[in-house]
Amino acid sequence: MSGGLISPNELMRRAKNVMLEGREPDGYRDQALLMNAIAANTPPEVAVSICRLMLRMYPEVFCDLDDDEVEAIAEFQAEKTRERS
Repeated sequence: MSGGLISPNELMRRAKNVMLEGREPDGYRDQALLMNAIAANTPPEVAVSICRLMLRMYPEVFCDLDDDEVEAIAEFQAEKTRERS
């Protein structure tokens, strides 16, 4: 994701807005927000695997994200979860 840092609360708020509106993610930023939300709500031990699975199951939803980005998002969220524990 390019740009500045966003707080976890803002991240979840934006991701929820996309999901609650029931619309397809509009570009890279929405796709990254959704993948962050998935990773943040997945046990850290399986976050990378689950996020890769989501990428494979829904390629039309996450079409602008590649494997390396998804892995980086999942690892970042897993580390944040471990820090909070």
